[in-house]
This record gives sequence, C-alpha cells and structure tokens, in this order.
Amino acid sequence: MTKTDTSLLALSLALAAPAYASQNDTTELAVVEVSADTPTGNDYQPRNSSSATRSPAPLIETPQALNVVPHQVLQDQQATSLDEALANVSGVTQTNTLANTWDSFIRRGFGSRADGSILRDGVRSTLPRNFSATTEQVEVLKGPASLLYGIQEPGGIVNVITKKPQYQQAGSVTLTSSSFGGGSGSLDLTGPIGDSGLAYRLIGELEETDYWRNFGTTRRKLIAPSLAWRDGSTRARVAYEYLDYSVPYDRGTVFSNGKPIAIPRERRLDEAWNVAQGTAQSVTAEVEHDLDDSWRLRLNAGWNNHRYSDNQARPVSYNASTGILRRSADGNRAFNDTNLLASANLLGDVNWLGLRHELLFGVDLEQNRQSKGDALRGSTVGGFNVFDPDYGQLAYPSTVSASKSDVRSKVETTAVLVKDSLHLNEQWIAVGGLRYQHYRQSDGAGRPFVITGEASGNVALPQAGVVYRATPAVSLYANYSESFKPNSSVDEGGPFEPERGVVHEGGVKLETERLSATAALYHIVKRNVLVTENDVSRAVGKVRSQGVELDASGKLTRQLSAIGSYAYTDAEVLEDQPVYVGKQLFNVARHTASAFLAYDLTPVGNGDRWRVGGGARYVGKRQGDALNSFALDAYTVADAFVAWQTRLGGNKLEVQLNVKNLFDKTYYTSTSGSNLQVNVGEPREVVLQTKLSF
Repeated sequence: MTKTDTSLLALSLALAAPAYASQNDTTELAVVEVSADTPTGNDYQPRNSSSATRSPAPLIETPQALNVVPHQVLQDQQATSLDEALANVSGVTQTNTLANTWDSFIRRGFGSRADGSILRDGVRSTLPRNFSATTEQVEVLKGPASLLYGIQEPGGIVNVITKKPQYQQAGSVTLTSSSFGGGSGSLDLTGPIGDSGLAYRLIGELEETDYWRNFGTTRRKLIAPSLAWRDGSTRARVAYEYLDYSVPYDRGTVFSNGKPIAIPRERRLDEAWNVAQGTAQSVTAEVEHDLDDSWRLRLNAGWNNHRYSDNQARPVSYNASTGILRRSADGNRAFNDTNLLASANLLGDVNWLGLRHELLFGVDLEQNRQSKGDALRGSTVGGFNVFDPDYGQLAYPSTVSASKSDVRSKVETTAVLVKDSLHLNEQWIAVGGLRYQHYRQSDGAGRPFVITGEASGNVALPQAGVVYRATPAVSLYANYSESFKPNSSVDEGGPFEPERGVVHEGGVKLETERLSATAALYHIVKRNVLVTENDVSRAVGKVRSQGVELDASGKLTRQLSAIGSYAYTDAEVLEDQPVYVGKQLFNVARHTASAFLAYDLTPVGNGDRWRVGGGARYVGKRQGDALNSFALDAYTVADAFVAWQTRLGGNKLEVQLNVKNLFDKTYYTSTSGSNLQVNVGEPREVVLQTKLSF
C-alpha cells in the first residue's frame, strides 16, 4: 500500500468512527433510496428514468431512445470517468476534451466541449468533470431534449444521477490503488436523523494519482453533503458538492503525414507547468408536494460554478524533416463559469373524457455566465525536438494578450412548456409538447472591453411522438422534435445566427423480466453549425447525421448479466464552402460497439461470493479535422475484472481487481480538430479496490 493509500485509510476511518461507534456490527448497506428517481437493485436492467419526462416513467413507454448505465455496471467496470461510463452507450464518442481536462462528447454526430448537454440531476452543469464518488448511474436521452432542457444540441443529453440520502443507517469506506501509482479513498455515510423525517448523506473523496505519461500528477478533493426530508405528502432534498483539483493539461501527440509520429506514447510534448487547476461547486434543491392523488407540484433550483486557470505549451507547427515542434507559452487566468436554474413543474395523472393524460406544465428560468481574465499568449518558439526532448527551455507563460482577455458571455432564458402523454387505449400512447422560450445573449472581449454581439428573440420548440404497445413486452415508437442553440460571437468571425436542428426518429423497444433493449433509426439536420479553425469561427450552412443504434442490457441467465451496444453514424456536411461539402464531421466514428458480461459464481465455503467478467469496446475510424486531411484508426480495447465478497467482523468486505486495456492497445481517442493535438488513449492499468460496508 502506498503512503497515499495509508493516509486516505486513516482519514476515512477517523471520520467514520464517531458516527458508528454505537452501531451494531451487523448493520448492512441499505438499498432503499429516498427518491423514486434513484435506482435500486443489483443488476444490469433499468426499467424507469426521469430524464425524458421530469418524472419517473417506464422506458418502454417513452418515444425516444433512452439509455441507462446502472450502478452495478459502473461498479463492475470500476468506471472513474464519464468516458468509461458512456462507452456502454451506442452513438457516443469523445471529442475535444481541452487537453484531457473536460468531459466532452459527441452524441449522434453532434456535440462539443461545454455545449450544455451534461446535466447533474436534471440541472445543466458547468463542472469540468461530472463523474465522481457521488455518481449513482448515468442516463443518456437521445435526440433533441430542448422541450425539457431548453438550449441543447440535437444529439441528446447526458444526465448524471447522484446518490441520495437513505432512511436506514449505513456507510462504507473504499480504497483504490492504481498501477500508474497512487490511488484514492472515499467515505460514504447515510442514515436518518432521529425521528424528524430528515436523512443525511455525506460523501468524501481524496485522490492523488501519478499521470500515466512521463510526468504529471492528478489531485482531487471532494466533499458532498446532502439532506432529505419527508412528511406525509411533502418531500424535499438539498445537496452541495465541492471539488478542488489539479490535473495535467495534456494536448496529446502529433500526427504527421496522416500517422502518429514515432515516439513512445508516454512522451509528453509540453512542459511540467502544463497544469489546469481550480474549484467547482454545485447546489441543487428540490421540493415536491402531492396536491392530491392526481397532481404534484415540484420546485427545483440549481446553481453550479467552476473557477479555474491553466498553462499550456501550445503546439503551433511541426517540421517532419527535423522533428522540431514549435510551441508557444500560453495560458488563461480566472475562468469563471456559472449556471443558475429555477424551475416549477405541475405534474398530473388524470382521466379526462375517458382518456388517461400524463400532464406536465412547467416554467424555467435559467442564466449562464462565462468569463475569463488574463489570456496569456507567448511568441512561437522552436528548438523542441520530439525525438530528443529537452524540457524546461520554454519560459513560463507571462505575456498578456489584451484582445483575447476579459472575455464575457451571458445567456438568459425564460420558458414555459406543456407536455401530454395521452393514453388512447391500452396499446396507443400519443405524446405532444411545446416549449416557448425567450432568450437574450450578450458577448464581448478585449481591453478595452468591446461588445462583439448581442441577440434576443423568441423560439417555439415542438415535440410529437407516438408509442404502440404491440405486446406487453414490445413497443414501437416514432417522434419528431427540434433543437435550438445560440452561437457565441466572442471569437473572431461572428456574430452568428443560432443553430437549429430537426430530428425524425423511429424504433422498437423490448422489455422482458430479464432483458431491456432498444433499436432506433434517426435522421438529423442542423443549420448554422459553428466551427472554429485557427482561432477563427465560422458557421457551416447545413450538416446531416443519420444512423442506426442498438442497445441491450439485463440478465441472460440468473447468474450472467450483460450490457451491449452498436451504432452506425453517418454525419457529413451538406452545405458550406465547396472544399467542405461532403466531408465527414471529425471525431465521429461511423461504427461503434461494446459488450460487457458479468458472471456470479456459485457461493462457496462460508458464504463468500465471487463475480467475474469482462468485455470489449470498439470505436471505428474517425476523421481528425474538418478537411478530413487525416484520420484516427479504429481500435478495440478489452477489460476484465474479478470481485470477491466476504464478511469481516460482521460487515461486508468487497475486494475487486480490474484490468483496463487488457492487451495494452495503443490507440487515439479524439482530436481538437488539429493534427498537432491528438489525444492518446490510456495503456494497460491494473486497479485494486477494497470496500468495507457497515
């Protein structure tokens, strides 16, 4: 055990001891959650989700593809990021992660970093990384989600569901070690507070892990308390999360003549001061009151804030003949991104004129502010040989660019929405909704500060769908929906008209006692797509994405669980400058697939249980830039695990060993749209986790 692991264990036990000194040794971790939105159970089969309805609803009656990665899958795979969690979902690939510091995903061919598509418990997130010890499960709603969530891309949203307080005393201490060096420790305590109707949850996590490349360290500190209250017809919950982090700012490697340069994958092409560090906070609150047997009132509020700074030795040009990479010492200071949401919803389940209506009336108020202080932009400096690097020769970033500093962007929206799921009979469900939204946008930058664009307007966003329950286990569905997203005009080249998307989708869903599956066929057209090349932005006239998706999860037998997916995605430019027409959108894989199995072995001896499993994920060839001048090769990565559960002093002890990238495959996950910034996939990693539940 490393020094870090020992310190984490000591801290975790010190925090746990006071709370549990008086508890009986046989107390076990509860599985009854406060919120009906939070899943329970120990399998791979989800049956309900609130991401598409703002209220728990059967997946088989939702006229959109909605994929859920349950907690047990995350546990078996020892997922530590959204990248790992979303590898189980069809049609999702990584895109520009801002040097491996942000969550950034393409869904059905569309998406970008910080596009507002990642939610936490239904609230738009500005946090850089959204997966942590607080994560319970991950849901992906495919297609436009603008009816419920306003400004969005047409490819869908990712909703991270967090762990909620429980009304049964429980807790756990978890230690994790990585073959990269170092590890993490977490503490999770929950239970009632007397007979007051209150319950609490406290989650804490510390991480200090060596970066797998030749230098760098990841450090994270997280604390997340939450409270729940219930009293008859009223329920409430408030949660807070604080994260302090410092992570390597790694632009990856260089491609030359369409191939990665011949250097070890561990070799970084930047400097030791390439680091991003900051703090992230979030607060969510929810109150729900049953007005009667048919109507509920739900009030939601959310606030999250991300403050950070970064340094980077930015690659500018590469000479293939000499191996010289020219770089500049760049950086940014005092980023401050904030999102604020207030929402009121009236939900009804009523019978009118002999028909059942599941109704939603909502009002949303949202404000998003982004700002940046100093923008540091150094002169281009040569002399760095990628085959024989001499680190430390590039000066620390210090030159302030007046024109790129003091960036400000603000978007405010006010919306009303209505949605009805009309049960025409036992087989047919018609779904219709409309969101009417007013938005106001203001962008600017520079010293002196200059307004670069202002816009406001009203937009109507309809959605219509139908579900046919062919049998109790099979449903067919179709839907039409639209999306809307204002384009920022901070970058050179603006201002720009908002992006608008239109989606047609159809599919079939299966839900048996053991298996849930969805097959979907879709066609998306989006106009006024904003792209940035060489720090200059422009709006592409029209792009199209169409494809097929297959997802399945559940128990194949009583002991064998499985989750799998496949997607075919064809995304290309239809209207733009002639040189771009017909080009594939970069970072979009035409084919992706995944499969993961877990097998519960027969209990042996004194009741010890063993669980084993593994799987593979495949990502096809992707274009590396808008011109399709180079491509990232397809890759397949395999993983495996073995877990052992026993009793220790009356408490449950779980030990799990995971091997990620089992065959040590070298692969490349995404680009920033440049051959000088290509993200390198992680090599083989062995992860050992020990969890004591009490």
